[in-house]
Amino acid sequence: MGQVRAWLGVVVVLAGCVTRGPGAPGQCENMVLEQVVAPGGGAKAVVFERRCGAPTGFSTQVALIGPDDRLPDMPGNVFIAGNGGRISRGRSFVTVIWPTATKLAIGFENGAAVFKSERRVGAIEVVYFPRDLNDVHPRTQGDPQSLRAR
Repeated sequence: MGQVRAWLGVVVVLAGCVTRGPGAPGQCENMVLEQVVAPGGGAKAVVFERRCGAPTGFSTQVALIGPDDRLPDMPGNVFIAGNGGRISRGRSFVTVIWPTATKLAIGFENGAAVFKSERRVGAIEVVYFPRDLNDVHPRTQGDPQSLRAR
């Protein structure tokens, strides 16, 4: 039954994206959950919950913006995942870290419905790590240095 609800939530979110676009400006509200500036201050990763109401509901998103910029009233340009019908209540299931000034690592809950996952945004490489909800930060399997620039 839980899987049916999860898939139903995905269908509702996708239906909203098809009928209204992925949360058109003015119809949604962005709630910032976390902001992390890259080493050296060249960019900022913003984790936010985008609330668009019925039928699209909530999604957790990541945007890359300038270090001094405010989050625009737009969908994330890096990562979008469904919240499974739940509100974050200030604690996101998505985490971000900057292993280097040009590499962003995004950790997200295993089983999350991912709708967008860019591998590169401008000069920033993006890597992803599914993880258990209880993990605080994304991790790789094996050597922790594998997040470092090669």
